[in-house]
Amino acid sequence: METTTFTGKDIDRSPVTFALVKKNANPPGEGKDYPASVIIPTVDEIYEETDKNGKVEGKNRVIRYIPGEMSVYADEQSKEAKYRPEPITITDGVMTVDYREVLLLEFLRKSNYNQSNKHRKNGKFAIYKEFNRKAAAETYLEEQKEDLDIKNLIYSLDPYELEAYALVLGDSNASVKQTSEIRRDLMILANHDPKKFKDGMKNASMKRKVHIIKAVNEGLVVCDNKKNEIRWPDGTIIKQVPISKDATEHLVELSFEPAYKEVYNYLKEKMYPEASPVKTPEEPNRSADTPVEIPLENFLDATPKAPMPNR
Repeated sequence: METTTFTGKDIDRSPVTFALVKKNANPPGEGKDYPASVIIPTVDEIYEETDKNGKVEGKNRVIRYIPGEMSVYADEQSKEAKYRPEPITITDGVMTVDYREVLLLEFLRKSNYNQSNKHRKNGKFAIYKEFNRKAAAETYLEEQKEDLDIKNLIYSLDPYELEAYALVLGDSNASVKQTSEIRRDLMILANHDPKKFKDGMKNASMKRKVHIIKAVNEGLVVCDNKKNEIRWPDGTIIKQVPISKDATEHLVELSFEPAYKEVYNYLKEKMYPEASPVKTPEEPNRSADTPVEIPLENFLDATPKAPMPNR
């Protein structure tokens, strides 16, 4: 006689946790976020859909939790079954059910009081939800990875970048702080909203703004909101700023345009001399909006240039 050995590998033997949906509006004390106990009704009329010969049919059925029965469906329970309310109680906000409590698990999952039940009937209020351990673990690991990525990113920034990022993120005193102070403050700021912080640090416009603010603070360029102009320290106008527009923000926008790319590269060269040098413009006093004559061999870069200072 052939014998089949069952290994039980396909059975999830983990306990299942259910948690209350709502917390106490005014907790009576520390650790008292949920009511001391909540009783779940043990009889319910639910809506179910079944597939019969490729056709989906929906119908209402009554379920009852009666320990000892083979099914939670009232129409499948024994005729001798007598409904005796067996309290299902969630204590301190959480209830953990052993995987062998098959009947109880089925009732809790099919009930309208389960927020996780996608077939909940309208008008029924949710009392609890099933806590997905796997999803919770994956979410936790993803959050930890994101947090670690942000910390590594902040640690990798050089002093110039740290100061500029802090300025962009609203720390007006970053220029007078020690590098360690700035790094610490960025860490604290990142903890409040890690995703938003990380997305911001990857944003191209934000990176440009970082460098431009630093250039302004070092006196390499002037962004004057009173005169609505962007100019070099010697007074040469780079660009007039539209009324009601911030000069720094406008220079960030201009830096993406071919005509002002050289301005941005020049500022970076001055701030980070260790980087590859930028070619000195041949016509430093030309108008920002006036096209220039370029040798034929350079026709691929035939765009208007912004006025540049003498280097």
